[in-house]
Amino acid sequence: MAQFVGEFLGTFMFLFFAFAAANIALQDCKECGTGLPPSISQLLYISLAFGFSLAVNAWVFFRISGGLFNPAVTLGLMLIGCLTWLRAAIVFIAQILGAIAASAVVKGMFPYVSSPAR
Repeated sequence: MAQFVGEFLGTFMFLFFAFAAANIALQDCKECGTGLPPSISQLLYISLAFGFSLAVNAWVFFRISGGLFNPAVTLGLMLIGCLTWLRAAIVFIAQILGAIAASAVVKGMFPYVSSPAR
C-alpha cells in the first residue's frame, strides 16, 4: 500500500510541477493567438522544469516506492526480473492514476493556456 501511495504522489507531484511550468512558459504563445513556436528560452525553461521536478521527486520518493514515475521504466524492470508482476502492476496503476490526476489539476488551474487558440 505504501508503494502505491508513494508512486501515486511522486508521479503526481513530478508531473504537476512540470506541466504547470510548461503552461506558464507557453502562456504568451497561446494568449497572443499567433501560433508562433516557443522561443529557445521557453524551451530551456520547460526542459529544466521537467528535469528538476523529476530529480527532486525521485530523490524524495525513492525509498518509499523506488521513484520510478514512468510506466516504461516499470515495464523494463519487470521484464528483467527486478520487479515482481504484482508489484509492477500496482506501481503501473499508481503511475497512470497520478498522471491523470496531475493533468486534470493543471488543466483546471490553467484553462486559458490549455485551450485551443481563439
